[in-house]
Amino acid sequence: NNTDMLVLFKRFKGRLDDIPVYGSGRINLSKQRINMRVKARQFNIDRLSTLFPALSSWQYFGRGNSQLTIKGPLSSPRINGVFYVKDMSFYGTNPKQIE
Repeated sequence: NNTDMLVLFKRFKGRLDDIPVYGSGRINLSKQRINMRVKARQFNIDRLSTLFPALSSWQYFGRGNSQLTIKGPLSSPRINGVFYVKDMSFYGTNPKQIE
């Protein structure tokens, strides 16, 4: 039988630490490949420090949205995406104050 073993995610939602995420995609277990789309909407960006400890020394606040694609071999997938921030403050300064 030449049928690939697939895990299909028509739609999933959950939490990554305290950040709500949702998405869709598939994992091909036979070929050991992944192809997923993941989104996060309206989360406090200071929560990123729990996922990326190096950020914990920075002083930043705001609301974030992100869209990611995760593609490639399961052993080394490529992650691409965009990250949008609204009402950001970085060390007490927001982009509206910078000219």
